[in-house]
Amino acid sequence: MDEKELLFLYVIAKMGALHNFVDLKSREFGRLLGMSQQTSSRRLITLEKKGWITREVSGKNQKVRLTPVGRDKLLSLYVDLKQMFGTLEGELVVRGELVSGLGEGAYYMAQEQYKQQFYEQLGYVPFPGTFNLALDEVNKEIITQMFNARPNIHIEGFANGNRTFGPVNCISGSIDGVPCAILRIERTHHEKQVIEIIAPENLRQKFSAADGDIFEVHVD
Repeated sequence: MDEKELLFLYVIAKMGALHNFVDLKSREFGRLLGMSQQTSSRRLITLEKKGWITREVSGKNQKVRLTPVGRDKLLSLYVDLKQMFGTLEGELVVRGELVSGLGEGAYYMAQEQYKQQFYEQLGYVPFPGTFNLALDEVNKEIITQMFNARPNIHIEGFANGNRTFGPVNCISGSIDGVPCAILRIERTHHEKQVIEIIAPENLRQKFSAADGDIFEVHVD
């Protein structure tokens, strides 16, 4: 199977043509795929000849829709990807952009009850502060599936005087060889696309990092 043709099929489906006819201009289609209008037109004709799409052409306008065969081809790709990512086996890499937090990480990581549990579960006392990465939609989905599919390290919540501190789940990983853990905190002011990371040392200082820098977290 031609991987390029599957890519073209995916782009068309993403435009809404999986179940319905959609207006499709060859120039726009080519722009999305980084090719000329003439080349994109030939690709559409090829997909039609294969029986993967059906077209309704009226002058310079055309409507396109995936055929049942085309949907099956795309579904086979989905199944393959699901097998690779759905089980989340082997090493995964989550990529995000460094952003500043609200300074709450230092306060929470300084709590003795948290520090003791992190030491028992991770083997180190975290630096008092979190390393925060903003994720795009793809990496956010990887994180969500990772926490749902893999065993989490659970940190119990506790009460300290009049203050209640919620439970924390985390998954171990590393950034450039430095051990770390990605946190899933029930109570947080961060938006969902920002992950908080702890490590035994100050990662910003170690990597001379600034907001906007890109980092990868490797999770075994």
